[in-house]
Amino acid sequence: MSRARCGSAALAEHHRVLALDWLGWGASERRTDLRFDYDTEVAHLGRVLDALGIGDVNLFGHDYGGFLALGFAQRHPERVRRLAILNSRAHRTFVPAWYAVFSRAGSLGRSPLAGAFAKVLPLAGIKDAALRKPLRDGVFDRETLDDYLGWMRDPEGARWVLHCFSQYRVPARADLAAGLGDIPCPTAIVWGTGDDYLRTTIAE
Repeated sequence: MSRARCGSAALAEHHRVLALDWLGWGASERRTDLRFDYDTEVAHLGRVLDALGIGDVNLFGHDYGGFLALGFAQRHPERVRRLAILNSRAHRTFVPAWYAVFSRAGSLGRSPLAGAFAKVLPLAGIKDAALRKPLRDGVFDRETLDDYLGWMRDPEGARWVLHCFSQYRVPARADLAAGLGDIPCPTAIVWGTGDDYLRTTIAE
């Protein structure tokens, strides 16, 4: 069992815990007819809560989820009791190397040749290389990593990744930065210092 799953199980002893597969990731459907721009993604979170009949939550966001959680907390403060952001780009962006990788993925996704690129680009290999150190350190095991990445090796999976990144914007979000001081709920910022592409300056 991964550490993340162990943590969710412990939390679930006293709370109702919902760990969402974001659209296109995990075991969720990968549709290229849907939009994945930031505003649409933040709105998806509210629609999920509405569908589940949940008014307000303690909201935890990791990685891309922290980016979305920050926007949701700023736009819907009445629905977030507590906020936690864990190793996320949040209002900032990535170290230069990964800024370049994600920017290039977006450019390729917007290209009319995106379908051809999806057949030859080693997207899973790039992700695998990025996660080699946490795998070696035991943060998760190979089975978990293969489950997370394996579908990217298929051309249809790779095509969805490019579709997703075609609507993703890498630069820092000045609007999110400007609203940091106005978040009214108790907020925790949790960071692992071994993160190679999301620096602790984002947390600071």
